[in-house]
Amino acid sequence: MISQRPPRTQILNRKSIRKKGHDYASPAYYFLTIMVNDGERLFGKIENGKIILSEAGKIIGKHWKKVPVVYPNTSLDEFVVMPDHFHAILQIKTRVERVTVGNILKSFKSFSAQEVNVLLGRQGNRLWQRNYYDRILKTQKDVERIRWYSRQNPAKWDSEQRLTAEI
Repeated sequence: MISQRPPRTQILNRKSIRKKGHDYASPAYYFLTIMVNDGERLFGKIENGKIILSEAGKIIGKHWKKVPVVYPNTSLDEFVVMPDHFHAILQIKTRVERVTVGNILKSFKSFSAQEVNVLLGRQGNRLWQRNYYDRILKTQKDVERIRWYSRQNPAKWDSEQRLTAEI
């Protein structure tokens, strides 16, 4: 199936969800969330509050771990691959021209999608949603809170799924 692109004027009028005026190449901790397109649960399943990664999910982790190799001014903090999304804390340690959160994620999404799509025999399909969510973590307390959230995410998944099923 060939997807139809929105008209160019509609693409150009999309509202940015980035923090206005922030330099996304500047040193900071960034909490990132990337969603699988159409909410497909491709990366694994949750059993007893723990993520059991599929081969596709393992590929996502493998590609994320390559980020500091490709971008030496970065370091990885807590991250979790969930069945239909990915959370990570990325630290940009020093400012390097053209090394922005957006460029890092563009590369990560591209390379991980290529490998996952080959694995699943679905070349040409969109793996990730077009955008991503970010939060700039300003204090060490913010970083600690998001680390805790990331660690708890698989355990919360079970209760969220049961709650949704009961509604």
